[in-house]
Amino acid sequence: MIAVTFVGIHVLTTVVDSYVSTGPLSIVVPLTSSYKTLGVSLGAVAFDLMIAVWVSSLLKLRLRNDTWRFIHWFSWMAVAAAIAHAFTTGTDAHSGIGLDLTLTCFAAVALAGAARLIYRPTRAAGRTALSPLPSAERTANRKKTR
Repeated sequence: MIAVTFVGIHVLTTVVDSYVSTGPLSIVVPLTSSYKTLGVSLGAVAFDLMIAVWVSSLLKLRLRNDTWRFIHWFSWMAVAAAIAHAFTTGTDAHSGIGLDLTLTCFAAVALAGAARLIYRPTRAAGRTALSPLPSAERTANRKKTR
C-alpha cells in the first residue's frame, strides 16, 4: 500500500506539472506520451504491473492460488521496468543522490530476491512458486495425523 501511495503521488504530480506534458492517458497506456516516450512508457508498464499485483492481493480470497502466484511474478517485471524508467526518464538518476537512491532500490530488491531463493522456507520445499500443491513432507505429516 505504501508503494502504491507513493507511486500514485509521483504519477499525479507528474501529470499536473506544467514543465512536462505527459498527459493522463500516458499513466496507463504505453507509447502515448510526447515527452521521453520510451521512458514514460516503461513507467506506465511498471505502474500497470504494480496495479495488477495490488488488485490481485485485494482479490486473493477470490482467486485460485496458482493464479494469484502467477500474477505476483509480475512484481519482478514491475521493478525492472521502474528502474529502467528511472534511468531513461529521471533527470537526477544519473548522478548524486538520485543515482544512489535508484541503485539502493535495485540492491534491496536483488537482495530480497536472492534471500528468497537461498533461504526458502521449509513449507515451500518440494513445490515451485507456481504450484499450489503442498510439499511431500507436509503431505506425509497429514497422513500420519489421520
